[in-house]
Amino acid sequence: MRKSLGGFYTGASSSASRASSSFFDDDSLQFLSDQKYYYSAIYEFSQGEAPKLIWEYGSVNGMSEMGSFMQFLINTPAPKSNDNNNNIDFTFGVTSIVSTFEGAHFLAIYFQVLDSQARGFTRHLVFVIANQSRDLLNFCYSKYLKTFTKLLYGLYEYSERNFKVEIKEYAESLQKTITMSQNQTLSDKLLELTKILLIFNIDITNLDSEKGQIKTSDYFNIVNNELRPVEVVIDLSYVFLSEIIMLIESLPKTETKFAIISQIDIFEENPTIDFGGYNNKYSELVLNIMNSNYDEEIPSETQNNSILYDDSNSINSNGMNSKNKHGYYQYFNYSLKELVSRHVFNYCLFSILSGRTLVIRSNQTSKALSLVKKISILSPFFKPEFILQKDTVDPSECLKYAFVITKNILDSDKKNLSILDLISMVYSGDGCPQKSFVACELCREQVVNHIESEKVFLLHLYSTLNRISIRFLIKLSEYSKIGKILTKDKMLTSLKEFGFSPDDEPIFRYCIHCYFNKQHTRPILMNNISRGGLTLITI
Repeated sequence: MRKSLGGFYTGASSSASRASSSFFDDDSLQFLSDQKYYYSAIYEFSQGEAPKLIWEYGSVNGMSEMGSFMQFLINTPAPKSNDNNNNIDFTFGVTSIVSTFEGAHFLAIYFQVLDSQARGFTRHLVFVIANQSRDLLNFCYSKYLKTFTKLLYGLYEYSERNFKVEIKEYAESLQKTITMSQNQTLSDKLLELTKILLIFNIDITNLDSEKGQIKTSDYFNIVNNELRPVEVVIDLSYVFLSEIIMLIESLPKTETKFAIISQIDIFEENPTIDFGGYNNKYSELVLNIMNSNYDEEIPSETQNNSILYDDSNSINSNGMNSKNKHGYYQYFNYSLKELVSRHVFNYCLFSILSGRTLVIRSNQTSKALSLVKKISILSPFFKPEFILQKDTVDPSECLKYAFVITKNILDSDKKNLSILDLISMVYSGDGCPQKSFVACELCREQVVNHIESEKVFLLHLYSTLNRISIRFLIKLSEYSKIGKILTKDKMLTSLKEFGFSPDDEPIFRYCIHCYFNKQHTRPILMNNISRGGLTLITI
């Protein structure tokens, strides 16, 4: 009895092997992608007053009493105040702490901004970011504290520019008022203010008294507790908010992503063969695959949204199993495993690795694009601009692309293309020799049949492909060390000496041309086909 696993068919297996393979399905990997979101805010606090919310973004489970949380924050010592003018400090300094409140972990960064109307000419703010996970929050503290601090410095810098203008006008008014009133108390205040002016390189002897306005003594002596909104002082502009929100959204939201970023930093130096355009940054590749939701992109055959095609590739309205002109039931769920189950994946992969353009003809272009994004990870020296999506294409314009998604192909010479036609359900293009590493190593049934997860299957393919390419480069290096001078052609004809099948010559020929390619376009190798020649099969 044969069993369908989302389009991938395997033979009947024992309960033991079935239990073993369950570790590799997407459901068992769900815990790796459980996301924990961030809450972020800026509060203002001052002596004798309740803290004020200035800005907030997001939410986090476990924090419900935000008023209590704000009060908890201001009980932490803030940056030193300027009330004592014997110890004046108007520079940007931060105090940062990591703590816990109601089961949520948070990072708080205390800082000050300048305001000519405030007591001591400073106002105190705290930036906070919180998350359920202690590991994620600690990672945020260790890796991004400087980045957050730099963004907050932008708020201080804006307040400083305005402060210099306003404090100069304040000093001019004070000086003019003293001249008119001869008030000794105000004279003492001007003496203290002079120290502050010198910090900002403002010379009191060069003040323009025409700008100063005569004020009452109370204007300078009575503390103003009705301050203007701090948003006016720091200018929470679109630029600042977009930058800080972008940073928050880029933070790891899963324990898996945190572990990879914090512990893995793999980057291989040249010479290497780059697959998928990741420049051998394996950690980045894993993150992208783990964060992709292939379950949403691929319809399941076990659900009502299964794709059931008629001859025009539209969904059959009567809900019955219809057959195409070749007599086959036409279910296709746009997954790599589906390509394997239909015995066409080897051909597609060999074509991609040898530099042939893979054209996918389908009316479901968004799903075809999802399939291309996955399989492009296996494309040598891939760039996003190597994908063309167009309703109707001419075969000649396809050659400069690695992948083409279309609904119609004009009738002309298609011999240099590999076409996966999901409308007529036919593959026509390069074949895949049985002795090629694509068949023998990448897609061995003993391994593939136990991998139900699309993500794990893709990682398996990439890792195996990378290992094979490294083995090839090591062999080249060994030959160089013993003094064998090999031209490109000699190198390819020596594949058997390297331990590779001559059947893989088209693949290594394309990889070598890509490696030495100095252009921004991909190499086009005409007639770089497999020894098996062109293949035509029904899907």
